[in-house]
Amino acid sequence: MSVFGIIYCAYNTADLLPLSLPSWIAARRDSLGGNTFKICAVSVPFEGFNHEGVPYDGTVLTLEHHLLNGDIDHLIHNEARPLKETEARGEALKWLVEEGGADFLWQWDADEKAEEKDILSVVRFVESQPYAQCFRLSYGNLVFDAKHYLAEPFTPMRIHRVRAPGGYIAVDFW
Repeated sequence: MSVFGIIYCAYNTADLLPLSLPSWIAARRDSLGGNTFKICAVSVPFEGFNHEGVPYDGTVLTLEHHLLNGDIDHLIHNEARPLKETEARGEALKWLVEEGGADFLWQWDADEKAEEKDILSVVRFVESQPYAQCFRLSYGNLVFDAKHYLAEPFTPMRIHRVRAPGGYIAVDFW
């Protein structure tokens, strides 16, 4: 069985946490499919997005509560200084590889929703592909509110194997 390191990005998305985080907490708690799920939440404003004048909504307080309850494993947050998206996700990657012992890195954002059965289906597929180094997935990405999704599929690389042939180990996003 594998250790899936979940890079869960949620900045100023307190209203969306109840839609996307519970399935990951349940997967972690239940060792879904016999696997271990380590959740590293990231709440950092990304460079390139206008955050001026946007009131803070309590996302970090909610994530801190989940951390204290043992629902998630680590929290990276910084409301003061925007970071490049690769830098913010890279901090989570480093923690998940060095401290979490992740075999796979799975990127997930608070505006994306899945049920446990969906997570298990993807896990089974990923584990059945021992030579694939990464996987592209299309999630239901919310836009504008909790009822509307992107019309066009958005399929970036979402799951990455930590160790590749030749002894290579993931150390950062570029």
